[in-house]
Amino acid sequence: MRICQLSHVETAFNFLAPLFDALDEDGHDVVAASNMDHDGVVLRQYLGSGFDFHQVKVSRTITVRAFTTEIVELARYLSREKFDVLHLHGPLAAVQGRLAARLARVPVVVNHAHGFYFHEGMRPLPRAVHVAMERLLGRFLTDYTITVNEEDRQFALHNGFAADPAHVIGTPGVGIDARRFRPLGRDVGARVRREWGVPDEDLVVTFVGRLVTEKGILELASAFAELANDQPAWLWLVGDVSPTERDQAALHRLDDLQRRDPAVARRTIRLGQRWDVPEVLAATDIFVLPSYREGMPVSLLEAMACGVPVIATDVRGCREAIAGGEGGELVPVRDAAALAEALRKLAADPDERRRLGAAGLARVEDRYTTTHGVAPVVGLYRRIAASRSAPAPHRTSRLRQLSRRVLPAAVRRRLAGCPRWQIAVQHVTDPAGWAADRTDLVFPESELDDLGLQFVADPFAVQRDGVWHLFFEQVRKGETRGEIATAWSRDLVNWTYAGVVLAEPFHLSYPHLVVLGGDTYMIPEVSETASVRLYRAAAFPERWELADVILEGHAFKDSTLLEHDGSYYLFTETSVRHTHDELRLFVAADVRGPWTEHPASPVVAGAVDAARPAGRVHRIGGRLLRFSQCCGQRYGGGVEGHVIDRLSRTEFRESPLPRRVLRPTGAGWNARASHHIDAHRVDDGWIRFVDGHR
Repeated sequence: MRICQLSHVETAFNFLAPLFDALDEDGHDVVAASNMDHDGVVLRQYLGSGFDFHQVKVSRTITVRAFTTEIVELARYLSREKFDVLHLHGPLAAVQGRLAARLARVPVVVNHAHGFYFHEGMRPLPRAVHVAMERLLGRFLTDYTITVNEEDRQFALHNGFAADPAHVIGTPGVGIDARRFRPLGRDVGARVRREWGVPDEDLVVTFVGRLVTEKGILELASAFAELANDQPAWLWLVGDVSPTERDQAALHRLDDLQRRDPAVARRTIRLGQRWDVPEVLAATDIFVLPSYREGMPVSLLEAMACGVPVIATDVRGCREAIAGGEGGELVPVRDAAALAEALRKLAADPDERRRLGAAGLARVEDRYTTTHGVAPVVGLYRRIAASRSAPAPHRTSRLRQLSRRVLPAAVRRRLAGCPRWQIAVQHVTDPAGWAADRTDLVFPESELDDLGLQFVADPFAVQRDGVWHLFFEQVRKGETRGEIATAWSRDLVNWTYAGVVLAEPFHLSYPHLVVLGGDTYMIPEVSETASVRLYRAAAFPERWELADVILEGHAFKDSTLLEHDGSYYLFTETSVRHTHDELRLFVAADVRGPWTEHPASPVVAGAVDAARPAGRVHRIGGRLLRFSQCCGQRYGGGVEGHVIDRLSRTEFRESPLPRRVLRPTGAGWNARASHHIDAHRVDDGWIRFVDGHR
């Protein structure tokens, strides 16, 4: 896709470089559009030379021209460039861009809210106006809204900023480059101290950001003056103020404050714009960000990533970044006295500084790295690309998808009847190949009748002591609730039905088997309980007991566990209306949890043939191969394969196999449907347990 990333302020692209790189790696054509006050030099510094830069002349303040001729000119630009997606950064750009995009008929508009313009410190009437405007623009001129903190995401959801709540995407900030921002050691910082004549034993307090009133620099100057009267200390102000910045008065007021106390003024150094911020932070004892409002403050997270103890104001973004005070000190907004007291406290306690520095570093590593911030946005673009490239559904498919959204699953099952699903064993050369050398049914239809079963499906097998144990969903005749049953065989041809091994008051299916150490576990689908339940074999294979409820809160379907490189990964389909198009990924260090959602989750969104698991993840030929059910044309339309190219606690990437692995044959026992594969290597090749119905 051709994507325009638009921001009126060039410095915004400093934080967007990882997103540009990730979208470029996914094959998109990404353009940076901005005022470019310095002929693209700043953009090139941030983004390198691999992207196109377009200059757009727009205001940074609210003027009549900003909402008339500038919008028309912006619309002409967007129409001429024929972008597939307009991605907006900044409050004024978000307003102008959405209006211009409607005039230019840009197919998809994404508003990246780096902290909504309105905040808790704003007067009630202006705040209400801004909220109402965002609600209108969000519902009618925006396809997706991205927020960088949880408070904004919840506010957007509760105030109806999107017609579809699923189109509000939350990210933990924009991502911190942990390779660049990391503890460098005091020796590295000593060079910067020598550059400015600061003794090694003196305390250094650092601020990084725009030198404007709303960043709290006046309160910081007052608080530092009190600290400097107690001990040798220095205040470093990293950053500047643009000539076009509305707030030019803050620097003049800062000058006035410092003229009253020349001794403090001598110890206040304006370092200006620096490209060596990690080195500056290595020389810092305390980092302070006393902002009036924030989205998710990058400078604060960068300091935390460098292991520097931080003090910040108790505003959205800041309090989330430091976990309400666990990873740093919080002080009230515009309260110079409270800030001075916090500075004194940390200045006098080196042990507390070390503790807070370590806690902040751990928090960034756990939640705020580049991968954490970028992965949800890349996932959104894959979702957009899938929705734009998907072929138009057949009329009957559209009606089927509509019924999934409108009718409960139980009603749909009754209206559709209950097809005769069966299980077969296939001998194959390639478990992901199309052709089977031999196929044997586990239970012929006559045997299902003798057993009083309507159908059997979702086979999972394990071999023990020369015996194959097969677990599957069964539904008795005249019923709709599934149970888990088992059968066994020594030759994969003759099977002995062994009865029900797990039944609950709710529907059970997809008995995913996992052998871990000396224990055997089962994770059946129990979607109507809105949970993932882990059962352990108390006496294999006939007796199972509930070991734990490891996830709650969604209608988790066909949950599939994978152990990989010392971590556990759980793939599970979570579409609310059973549309089979949303695959989430969770990760844990132990199978019993705690489980957290992977930063790239949802790893599939809006793709009905790629989301719902169709059996365990297999290691085949050195590759991880994930199977998915094809549900676009109809439920049971076959099985697709996906090679997992990258999988770690922070990364996920996969690519589809060129053709379907399994599809209905048009005749015989699986004429109309197939939707499951469980493959196993045997002496003469592979076998796979599959299901289907005529």
